[in-house]
Amino acid sequence: MGIGFGIFLFVVGAILGLALEVNVAWIDLTVVGNILMIAGAMYLVASLIMNAQNRKTTVRQVYDDGQPKYDPRYDEMPRNPRI
Repeated sequence: MGIGFGIFLFVVGAILGLALEVNVAWIDLTVVGNILMIAGAMYLVASLIMNAQNRKTTVRQVYDDGQPKYDPRYDEMPRNPRI
């Protein structure tokens, strides 16, 4: 959700800041667009950093009888499979 939301904020900010030419008396849409683009970029960078930290995982195999079992998630069969 974080990466998509950051991209969404950036795109909405770019539309408001660069593409729209609407004059509203009480708000400057260019400033709002620039703020949203900056917030979207910061949110995207923060979510990428958080996702990179979550990828540091450890795989642990549990053996019932001392021999590794075949796991279809891995490409190779164990060296000494029991049949």
